[in-house]
Amino acid sequence: MVEQLPTALVVVLAVAFAVFQAQPAPPQSPLLYQWETDYAHWTVYEKYRIFFKDVQGLVNNSRTLVVLHGFPTSSFDFHMLLKPLRNAFSRVVFIDFLGHGFSDKPRNHQYSLIEQTKIVEFVLQEIGVSELHILAHDYGGSVAMELLKKHRDTSKIASLTIESLAIINPSLFSELYRQTWFMYLLRLPIIGPIAARLANRVSYAQELDQIFGSRKIDEFTLKQLWYFARHRDEYRAWPSLLSYLDERPLLEKEWLQTLKQASIPMAFFHGPASPILPYDELSRLYSTHVPSITVEKFADDIGHYPQFEDPEELFERYVLFLRGKAKLDVALEETVVLMTPQNADPAVKSI
Repeated sequence: MVEQLPTALVVVLAVAFAVFQAQPAPPQSPLLYQWETDYAHWTVYEKYRIFFKDVQGLVNNSRTLVVLHGFPTSSFDFHMLLKPLRNAFSRVVFIDFLGHGFSDKPRNHQYSLIEQTKIVEFVLQEIGVSELHILAHDYGGSVAMELLKKHRDTSKIASLTIESLAIINPSLFSELYRQTWFMYLLRLPIIGPIAARLANRVSYAQELDQIFGSRKIDEFTLKQLWYFARHRDEYRAWPSLLSYLDERPLLEKEWLQTLKQASIPMAFFHGPASPILPYDELSRLYSTHVPSITVEKFADDIGHYPQFEDPEELFERYVLFLRGKAKLDVALEETVVLMTPQNADPAVKSI
């Protein structure tokens, strides 16, 4: 029986590979085409192309918002909030990290949060942004905290002035972080690259289902996210990108100290249904170590991606934070446009 296991494993892997190869990469939808072209820019950091959107707001208040996405997705995660955010800021900047979205995705690259932070700094310097608000998600939240740490001394030349910081499902206490089974496989030597190579739309959907709450991802949105996973073979870079889980514990002590000393308005938004981040345990640690941070809890059925699961509630909570803690005059009358196959094209044109 034991002797038959290697043969059975080979058969399973062969079948999985065949299934993957039989599924072509999905075509780019009109919505994604619009996201890639409207207000879109490219820059080169070292030898890699970085995609970003520098969107003009619909108000004239001299405020700039920088939006930083999570792993393993892209700035497109926030597409439903674009129009409302344009009514709150005169400039909204979205950046695709290296290895994500429309940016380059080197396969055997040594990815790091430090490098992603430098990329954000590089983009902001190139477009002349020195004062900014930050809205970030998970992985992007780690980059945001590194930015805050580096620029807490605003007397330095070319320093960024971060005026407020809001993070959706931040990972600050890594000992509580609960990786999914697929993330665990991707981090294993030898097995990780194989697991990444065999990823398919079904396994990707199952992975997302685990971290969403009861409001599961719809088929239309899944197609958009799977497009990015296949775009320039992003899925092949996942094992390297996940090195941030080893890097984050080494940086957290300084992040925590920075958050304690920071005097800017800060908020953490948590989806309690996210299995990755145990909210009850985290909230106790927040109240003990960083009591100055506003901690917002979504409804119990919201998981790791509130920007997809309940974008209206996320925008409302963010605006209330900006009004209450940041003391900004921000309108709330703008509604969030939900993207579906039926309304995708009109919504695209409204971007």
